[in-house]
Amino acid sequence: MNCEHVRDNLVARQADELTADEAAAVDNHLKSCSACSSEAADLTSTLSLLDEIPEVTPSHKVWHNLSTEVDRTPLHVSTPARTHAFTRLLRIAAAASLLTAAISFGFVAYVTRGVPVATISHVAPGTDLNPGKTFRAGEAFTAPTFVVLTIPDVGTLKLDKGTTVRFDSRRRVTLDSGNLFAQIIPSGKGFEVKSGDATVTVHGTRFGVRAPALRSATDMREAGTVYVLEGNVSVESKSGSQTLTARQMATVGGPAKSLDDESLRWIAHYESPTIVMNIDSHDKTITRGGPANFRLSFRSTSPAPVLLENLRDLPGRIVLKVTDPAGKEYLANLDGCVSPVHARPGPNGTVRVDVSSDVVLDCRVTLQGGLDQPGTYTLSLSYGGSRTPESSGSVIPTDSFTIEVRN
Repeated sequence: MNCEHVRDNLVARQADELTADEAAAVDNHLKSCSACSSEAADLTSTLSLLDEIPEVTPSHKVWHNLSTEVDRTPLHVSTPARTHAFTRLLRIAAAASLLTAAISFGFVAYVTRGVPVATISHVAPGTDLNPGKTFRAGEAFTAPTFVVLTIPDVGTLKLDKGTTVRFDSRRRVTLDSGNLFAQIIPSGKGFEVKSGDATVTVHGTRFGVRAPALRSATDMREAGTVYVLEGNVSVESKSGSQTLTARQMATVGGPAKSLDDESLRWIAHYESPTIVMNIDSHDKTITRGGPANFRLSFRSTSPAPVLLENLRDLPGRIVLKVTDPAGKEYLANLDGCVSPVHARPGPNGTVRVDVSSDVVLDCRVTLQGGLDQPGTYTLSLSYGGSRTPESSGSVIPTDSFTIEVRN
C-alpha cells in the first residue's frame, strides 16, 4: 500500500473493519513510514476524545420515536414468529448505535475544528495584524508582511510577505505560494509541507521551502525549492524521491547542491540577527604573570547569516577589558592570541555566523604587567569590528568572568 491508500484506510483499521491481509499491509506500512504513523497517532488521539463524552440517556420521547420508526421500517428477513421480539430489539440496537456514532463523531469533529493549530507570535511592522491571532485546521492564511507562527508542541514557521499557507493539521501544512522557513522540534512525530506536487517530510530540523512560481501567463510553473539549514528532510514528487541533509538545497526533482545564502536573504531582510559572545570555558586560577586561557564563541539564534571580519583580522577586532584587584581598568585586543576551533567561511574570506554556524576561538592571553599581582581579576570581551551583515544586527558582549592570580 502507498501512503494515500493507507491514509484512506486508517479509520477502517481503527474500527477493525479490514481483512487480515489489509490490516497487515497497513500495519507494515506504518512501521516504515513515519508520516503515516504520525497521522495514525493523531487519529488515535482524536478518537480518544470519545472517552471524554459523558453518557447521555435519551428522553422517553426520543426512544418512543425511535421505536415507532423501527416498527414502520420493514425488515426483509424471513424469521420465525418467536424471534420477532429479538429481531425488533436488534433493529433498535442498530439504530441506537448509529445515533450514538453520529453524535460522537459530530462531537469529535466539532472539538477538533475548534482547537487552534497555529498562533501568530510575531508580525513585522506595517500591518494591522497582531500577535495572538489563531488558525484552525482547514484555514488558509496569506501573510500581509513577515510573520512568525507558533504551532504548539511542533515548532515555528516563518512566512515571507505574500506567502499563502493552508493548515491541514498541526503536522501538515500546504504552501500555495511564497517562502516558508520552519524550525521543528525533534519528537519523532514528523512534519510535512505540501507544495505543488512535492511533499517535504522532516523530523526535527530547520529547513525552508519556496513554492513553485508562475513562469508566464500560461500558468506554467517553475519547480519549487527545498533548502536545509540543519537536520535532514525527504522530498517526494512526481520526479522521484531524494533526501537533503544539513546545508544542502535542491530544486524539486533536481540534484542536491550546497546551500547558498540567497535562499535565506528574505529572512535577513526582516530580522535583525543578534550575535551573542560567550565564554564557554576559562581558567579559574593562574600563576602570577602566566597566560590566561579561555574559549570564546560567537552564536546566533537566527537562520539569517551575519558576516564578521576575515578570520585573519578578527582577533584584532575583539576587545578585552581587564579590571585588576585594585579596580583599575585597561583594554587590550586578542591579536596574535587566538586559535580558531571552528569558523565557517563566508564570501571574500569573511567569517559566517548563523543558527547552525558558531564561531569558536581558543584564546591564550599574556598581558605584560597586566596579570602580575595576586588577587581576583575581572575580564570581559566585546567585538569592535566592522560587521558586514546581510541585515542590521548587533553583537552582545560576553558576561564578565573572573580569574584568580596566585604567587
